[in-house]
Amino acid sequence: MPVMEEGTTATNICGVTAKRLLMTGFLWFVCILSLLGLILGWLLVARLAVVIDTDARLYLLQWQGVASARMVADGHVRLWVLGWTRTINPWQRETRPASAVPAKKAKSRRTGPRPSFRTLRRKGLAVLRSFRVHEFYVNLDTDNYLTNAYLYPVMGVLSGPNRRFRINFNGDLTVRLRMENRLYRIVLALLK
Repeated sequence: MPVMEEGTTATNICGVTAKRLLMTGFLWFVCILSLLGLILGWLLVARLAVVIDTDARLYLLQWQGVASARMVADGHVRLWVLGWTRTINPWQRETRPASAVPAKKAKSRRTGPRPSFRTLRRKGLAVLRSFRVHEFYVNLDTDNYLTNAYLYPVMGVLSGPNRRFRINFNGDLTVRLRMENRLYRIVLALLK
């Protein structure tokens, strides 16, 4: 144990003062808080993308750098979350032995007001409007020449700069959709 000289205090042992320790702790607190703020900010502005392309058989839902879900062969879905990858079959039910099935708990009654259907519909439409559609292409054949002939001018009127609708008489069906959003726009749409 170091011998304390006359005139020194317990806070000045080994050349470290309490004020310096306090400032170091505060500096670590500010650094950790800044890091958490940067991560949260990045998550809010990271791109959410939905891509559907029936010609290339590409079905993708992606939160850039965080997670993605992609449809692969035979209807399996490949999930990727922060480097962890797993392929699942959403159409196959998982069966458990009878002994492994837990007993059902009694349902607790929900307290508090429930949102009305009108509120849910309004917020759902606001979230849908927050998406930016970059490409929407539909090439359709109804296998009926008369119906195709009636739909031909309608599809021409519905077409626009980011959306294109076509009718063909070859039996082809193609859909391409590419839209993006960001989490902060979804949060703002829900708060309005």
